[in-house]
Parts: sequence; C-alpha cells; structure tokens
Amino acid sequence: KKIEQGGGESRLVREEEEEDDENTQIHFRDVNKGERRAPKTLWEVEEDGFEDATLRWQEQQILRSVGGRAARKTSEIASEVKAPHLLLPPKPSCPPFEQIEGQIIEALQGLEASHAKHKAQLAQLVQESGDYKNASFQKKNALSDASQSYEFFQEMRDYILDLIDCFECKIATIKKLEQNIQKSRTEHMTKKLQSVHWFERDQFEEIKEMLRTGAKMLPAPRNPQAIERRKNRISWLEKKRESRRIRADVNELPEGWSSDEEPETLEYEIDDETKNEVSSLFEDVHEEFSSIKHVKEKLEYWKFNYPSSYKQTYMPDELPKIFGVFARIELLDWTPFIDDLKEQKMSWYSTLLTYGIRDGEEPKDDDLDANLIPKIIQRVVLAKVKNALLTYWNPFSRDQNERAKKLMRFLAMSGVNLSPLLNEIFIAFTGAVNNMILPLGPEFKSDVARSFTMRQFW
Repeated sequence: KKIEQGGGESRLVREEEEEDDENTQIHFRDVNKGERRAPKTLWEVEEDGFEDATLRWQEQQILRSVGGRAARKTSEIASEVKAPHLLLPPKPSCPPFEQIEGQIIEALQGLEASHAKHKAQLAQLVQESGDYKNASFQKKNALSDASQSYEFFQEMRDYILDLIDCFECKIATIKKLEQNIQKSRTEHMTKKLQSVHWFERDQFEEIKEMLRTGAKMLPAPRNPQAIERRKNRISWLEKKRESRRIRADVNELPEGWSSDEEPETLEYEIDDETKNEVSSLFEDVHEEFSSIKHVKEKLEYWKFNYPSSYKQTYMPDELPKIFGVFARIELLDWTPFIDDLKEQKMSWYSTLLTYGIRDGEEPKDDDLDANLIPKIIQRVVLAKVKNALLTYWNPFSRDQNERAKKLMRFLAMSGVNLSPLLNEIFIAFTGAVNNMILPLGPEFKSDVARSFTMRQFW
C-alpha cells in the first residue's frame, strides 16, 4: 500500500508538474493577429493552379505577339502573383478578345513589314554578293591577263633591244658593202658612158675631116688615145655581133630596135669576196633576228593582241627602219636602169605585202601600216635611183629608158612620191644635152653626118 500510495502520490505530482509545464509554455505567435489561417480547400488549390496556367498561357501569347516588351511586363505581373503568399493581389481580369486579336494583328503586320524589309535586304545582299563574285572573277582574269601582258612586254622589250643591237652591229657592214658595190658599178658605168661620148667625139672629128678633105671614107684617127678608143669600140661591137649570132633570134629584141643594136647589159660582176661577205652577213645571228618572216611574226603578234601599246610605242613609224635593213641587203646586187627590179621575187616585198592583215580579211583603210612598202621604197629604192640618175643614166639609151619607165611606173603605182627625183632627172637631161654633138651647118649636109646625128637620138 505504501508503494501504491507512494506511486499514486508520485503520479499526482507528475500530473501537476505537467499542468504547470503547459501553463508555462511560450507561444511565439502574436495573439493579436487572430487565429492561424486554416489550410486551403481542394477547390482553392485547383483554382490557384488554374490561375497559374492561365497566366502562363497569356504570357506565351503576349510574348509571341508583342515581343519582349509585353513579355517583360507579363513577367513582372507573374512575379508579383508568384510572390510569397504574404498578400495575394486581386484576381486579374482577362482582356477582351478583340483587344488581343488587334494586338496580334498589329504584331503580325509589323512582322510582315519586317519580313518584307529583311527579304528585300537579303535580295540586295544576294545581288551584291553576285556582283562581288563577278567582280572578283573579272579581277582574277584581269590579273591573269596583266601577268601575261607583263611577261609579253618584258619578252618583247628584250627582243627589240636585241634586234636593235644586232642591226647596229650589222648596219656598218651593210653600208660598207653598199658603198663598195655602188662605187665599183658607178665607176664602171661612168667609164662606159664616157667611152661612148669619146667615141662620138672621135667619130665627129673623123666626119669633119672627111668632109673637109672630100674623102669618101672616114680617115683613120691620128691621136693615139683616139686610136685606142676606136680599137676598143670595134672590139666591143664585134662581141655584140657574135653574141647576136649565137642567139640567132632577132625577134627577141624589143619593138623598134634594129638588128645592129643590142640590149644593154651590165658587164660588171661582184667579186667573190664581196659575195661571200654578203652571204655570211647573218651567219652568226639567230634566225629570229636574221629572218624577216620571224621578225614579222613577232611584230604582228604584238599588233594583233596589244594594238594600243603597239601604237603608243610608234611602231608604225619604226617599221620602215627595221624592215628596210632586209630590203637593203636584198638590193645590194641591184643596179637601177640596168637590171629589172623584179620586186615580186624579192623576199622582203612578198613578205610585207600581207603585214598586219589577218588571214581572210581585207586591208583596213585606217591601218597605220598600210603604207609600209611605199615607205621602204621611199627610204631604200629611191636613194639608189637618185644615184643612178646623177651618175650613169644615159637618156639616149633605149634599154635604160625602157627600164626607167618601167621602174617609174612601179614607183608611182606603189604610192611613192616621185617629186624628189625631178631635180635629178633635170640634171641628168642637162648633162646628156651638153654632151651631145650635133654637126650643124651646110658643110655637114651628108648621109654620114645625118646618120651620125640620128644615131645619137635613136
């Protein structure tokens, strides 16, 4: 019992102590704020979830329609709604459908305008990109062409310089050969012409002596020099008659010639040393400098492919000097009025006839090289003709006159200005007239004197 009593007492003590503890418990909640809010009902939870979904849908639609500005505004509203549940704002009202539709249409129109603007910009960029590509392609081609042009001009510059050096080395030899050949032939022809004049003077003195003495035959000359000249003349005539007999074809003579006359030929040949020097003139030179065809091809390629630089370097004015060298070499063995020119057989003439003309094309009127051959003839051929007129041309020689007429006709048809030759022709005629011997007076009325006079003219 004591134990039970003790136990009961102890239980009572503990219960009192527990009651005292409950009475002394500290409450942190403010008693003035009323009772704690009861938990939300299921309807309230579902309504809050529906509101959140509605707000998210509105936020997405506004973000799609009006962009970031409205989205930020909606985000601010959502952040205020989703703030800690201290004080919930009132339930927002949904905007009317017409307003949303208007905003969407306005946003769509703005997007369409922006799309059209961007599309136009894209088209412009595509076009500019194509233009830049074409320009880049053209620049690459221009760069390639410029590189090829640079290489060609470097090569052509070196070629022209080498060609000039070659001609400068050879032109002195060519001039020397021209002077030697021209001097020898001029001396030979002048000597021959003087012998004819002396023979005519001797014959005139013989006729004069015969008429004075009344003899029936020409007296023998008494002057030793006249005797020697008569022997040479008789010997020359015998050679001519012998050549005529060997030929045995009088019909080959030109019309108007008698059988006692012979076409005039040059009885002078170039010595072997000079011939060898002429033939070996370009032996030590490469073919692209010594051949007129190679030089022509080089310069024609320049003219056809780079015509502007071809004109700017005054090549049309320099061509007669370049090709004139080949003409001078080929005309070294030509003697005007004694030899026919035979221009068609000359390499320089036949080669340069087609200079600057493409195959199958006609010559152009504005071609600066159209007068290339006349310029070469004016530069080379006319100089030799002038020398012939002033030195050995005999205006009373049928053979020389026939060749002179043929030559002058060719020069005139080639477009060469013949006015520079008029002075030389006048000088030659004056000299021929001064050297004529005309037996005038009653004492010379005889067949011998008349025949002597007519022979000088015909």
